[in-house]
Amino acid sequence: MKLLAAILVFGVVLGGLYGMGIIGPPAFPLDSNEIQQLKSAPLESIDQSMGVSQAYQAIPHKQVTFRSNQSVLTRKEAKYLEQAFALVDLAVVERVTLMRTLKRKGNRPLRLDNYDQILKRLLALDVSPGLEYFHEQVMASIVEEKEYYRSLQDQPSVTVVDRRHSLIQQTHRRLMASHKFLIKRYPDESRSNYQAFYEHLCALDFI
Repeated sequence: MKLLAAILVFGVVLGGLYGMGIIGPPAFPLDSNEIQQLKSAPLESIDQSMGVSQAYQAIPHKQVTFRSNQSVLTRKEAKYLEQAFALVDLAVVERVTLMRTLKRKGNRPLRLDNYDQILKRLLALDVSPGLEYFHEQVMASIVEEKEYYRSLQDQPSVTVVDRRHSLIQQTHRRLMASHKFLIKRYPDESRSNYQAFYEHLCALDFI
């Protein structure tokens, strides 16, 4: 019940701020050339130092998997979200892994190539019509998280994430807008999948 209440409060607050124009997703951070470079890059394996469950436990955050067989969405919509959230999970692992690296070893060097492989796989998904906005905002959030970590490598010693940084704030706005979009689009979705919407997007968020 506490989790459901948190989801509802999150949605209500977001709806008010978004409706008043206080928050909203900035422009997509990749241009057409950068997108084409991602698409044409070789598809390589994604080797991560921890599993998805470990990453959620480290945040800590509750891991709730989106289940297409528990969804009221069309088959195509549910399949897309299942695949997209699986890739969001890999991005969560990257976020947590790099946070740990910062804390233990500082900000140089940071391995960022897994982000490109996750983005490449997202670009290859068959996005269900009507979900293009969600897809773009999630991709943009991952791009900006990668760019935040990349920017740290040009700075003196850093061991903690600056949650006030403009890129992290932008990512936060995108993920809140993505959550609002899903709950508004699918008012009759199952309770467990509502929780999955919330948990995946919150786990990807630094804030």
